[in-house]
Amino acid sequence: SRAFALNKPECPYLLLGMFCSLLNGALFPALALILSEVIDHLLNYQPGQDDKNTLRNHVDDYCIGFLAIAVVGFLGSFCGMWLYSIAGQNLTVRIRQMAFRGVLRRDMGYFDKEENKSGALVAMLEMDAAGVKNLVGSQL
Repeated sequence: SRAFALNKPECPYLLLGMFCSLLNGALFPALALILSEVIDHLLNYQPGQDDKNTLRNHVDDYCIGFLAIAVVGFLGSFCGMWLYSIAGQNLTVRIRQMAFRGVLRRDMGYFDKEENKSGALVAMLEMDAAGVKNLVGSQL
């Protein structure tokens, strides 16, 4: 819950990312509707009675519908992942800054201990913040 509270400034990015995810989720029912229409027209086609131009016009409309679904799906996926990544990166920077400020406030004797050498502290700054980013960022 604290990670979500820290991610509050990125709420607009997360909300837009959720909208993109919802848009991607709505594509499959739309695809099912178009496919059902295609199947309906193909099953009800009478070769001698129906005009070929009418069938051609329907096929053109369905192709445009499939293309629109593909474009919306691509843009929704790309924008959603991009927005979630921005939110995760901003959270990672914020957590690293907080951890670094906490390290700088320590006594001098803290740094003399073997487990608190500079390499261990840098690794801690990197690994802990990246773990929280995975929790709240693009994996969300």
